[in-house]
Amino acid sequence: MEGEKDLEKLSPELQEKSLDQIDLSDFFAELEEYHAEFNLGALMGSRSINLIEKGRIEKLEEERNNALDRIKEKYRKDLSRIGLNLEFIDDKNSYQDAKNTGDLEYAEYDDETKYEIWRLTNKKVIIHLVGTKRFLNYLDSFEKNQSLSNKEQPDEKQLEKSQISEGQLKGLAVLLRFLINQIAIQHDPSNPNNKENISGLLIDLNQIVKKCEKLKIDKDKAEFSESTETLSEYSKFSGCLKEYLLAKNNHLLDEVGGNNFGPSQWHIDCSKKNYLKKWKKTLETIDQIKENPKARALLEKVIKNLKESLEYAKKDLERDLLPIDTRTINPANKIEEEIEEDKRDAIVTDKRIIIDKVYSKLKKIK
Repeated sequence: MEGEKDLEKLSPELQEKSLDQIDLSDFFAELEEYHAEFNLGALMGSRSINLIEKGRIEKLEEERNNALDRIKEKYRKDLSRIGLNLEFIDDKNSYQDAKNTGDLEYAEYDDETKYEIWRLTNKKVIIHLVGTKRFLNYLDSFEKNQSLSNKEQPDEKQLEKSQISEGQLKGLAVLLRFLINQIAIQHDPSNPNNKENISGLLIDLNQIVKKCEKLKIDKDKAEFSESTETLSEYSKFSGCLKEYLLAKNNHLLDEVGGNNFGPSQWHIDCSKKNYLKKWKKTLETIDQIKENPKARALLEKVIKNLKESLEYAKKDLERDLLPIDTRTINPANKIEEEIEEDKRDAIVTDKRIIIDKVYSKLKKIK
């Protein structure tokens, strides 16, 4: 995380510009246009492939870099005005990682051509929040303007200023999503290079959440509301965000009985072997969470959800032990009817045994 020193000093002219005039929707629209032009699909076009095969990769690289520079320069002042810094970096995943995950199995080209395509599409956009005070002032500007509309007789100019435009709201929602991704990447438990939970962004996250919640945004603005809720969760678990993301990424906080891939649904599609494997990994994850003394509340939340998930799964499996002509089938249950009844009952019984053992272990965790 960069610091205040990375912020551009504002000229008097720039400082006079009203914060509520800044609309980031055009900035994000141009980023989308850039990705549309230089994504994998676009670079699979005949012109790009011809240039690559003719060894003119530098032509495409120059076009890409020019596009990035234009965006960065065009919006540099507005971003700095609200405490943000834009950076384009190479993806941390290596070319070999991309090959191993099958991301390069998109065409019958030689390895050299595939490498060049990967290299061109490997730029990531990072938005650093380097001036929290400026960003809070930006959010304040919307709140202050909204208060104008609550006056008994605001004049037309004041009333016009009091509204957050659709563009501003969209830009703010996308920005919050970028910040969420930034936090998640920095605290990703699978990233061996991640840092301890001490970033400046996390320190001020609670203030950012409060400012966002104060804005009178219609509930139907789902993207903004969801981003605010996510940041609120991050703020709540800021002392153990690494562990929170670990639990979240492993679905340990998924709604019980919901339309998800959480532990209350694992019994549906898993074989006995895989079902046991999932719960073994879950218990290992709990051990990792326990290592952080600040994760006590999170640990209790996870264990409570897991117990309820096990109870739900056990009841669901009991339906499968009833005679086929009398039992109520869970519509989500994928245990095939053609399985012989004795085999089906054995599968169900095995999973219930696993459930009882895991539940017993969860009860002993303190």
